[in-house]
Amino acid sequence: MIHSISKKMILVMVLMLFFISQVGVTEANADSPNLIVSFFGTEPSEIKAGDSFLLKVKIQNTSKKQYLKNMVCRIDTDSDNLRLLEDSNMSYIERMEKGAEKELSFRLRAEKTACHGSYPVTASFSYESSDGSMLTMTDVLMIYVTSDHRVEFKVDTGTEKVNSGNVYDLPISLTNYSADSIYNAEFSLEVDGLKSLTSLYIGNMEGGTQKNIDAQIYATYLMGDPTQFGYTQGVIRLIYETPEGDIETKEEIYEIVIERPIAPEKKEEQEKKTDLVPFIIGGAVILAVVSSLLIYVVRRQRKINV
Repeated sequence: MIHSISKKMILVMVLMLFFISQVGVTEANADSPNLIVSFFGTEPSEIKAGDSFLLKVKIQNTSKKQYLKNMVCRIDTDSDNLRLLEDSNMSYIERMEKGAEKELSFRLRAEKTACHGSYPVTASFSYESSDGSMLTMTDVLMIYVTSDHRVEFKVDTGTEKVNSGNVYDLPISLTNYSADSIYNAEFSLEVDGLKSLTSLYIGNMEGGTQKNIDAQIYATYLMGDPTQFGYTQGVIRLIYETPEGDIETKEEIYEIVIERPIAPEKKEEQEKKTDLVPFIIGGAVILAVVSSLLIYVVRRQRKINV
């Protein structure tokens, strides 16, 4: 009976010791120094491509017993679309008490080339605990950037002069630099004395794509007067729809000189000269043949006389 009780007491003591040891481990783990990013945000809260902004990062020492010291905080932008505007990407904290919070701030800029989307910023921390342990922590912060519908077009201005009544090519390229699609894109030519003979409709375009057209332009005369020619200026206008259904327009100045048409009589003279060319060539051939025959006959006659 006594022996049985002793065994039970020993078992109870072993279980109590095991429980106490586990509690100690749990408490020790719970109190180990632990740095976290408790909050981050930007000012202003909405960032557009091309804007500068302040990134605020709040960190906390979750330990209830140990302070942190010699902390180095580093911020790295992992995209070319975000640029740090500070002289240094690092910040130093000499001491951070147990349970304390601190706020860090860094000034950045979203580049104009940034499209709609989230861009990563890596926050890295290296520090010592009060017992001398070296520790590190890293967190990735996602910064959301919006962008306007950035659409651009270029017009080939290689043709500087054109005769009235003539047709020439006008290449136009359209590029959608934004992340979103655009819809029903179309050009219009609004220049006195010029008319497009081809459709200038582009249609829908996905983000990051380019389309090209070769417009056929017919030159007439100025101000509706067949006697008026010379310098003329107007615009080439682009109109398209955004994903939100808004109508956007862009325009570019276009200028050219419309010269007088080639005179009809000059055209006729050129055509006559062109028509006479075969006869002139034929006559020259016949003349050459006749000359050769005459030379042959003369030589033969001389031989007979001799």
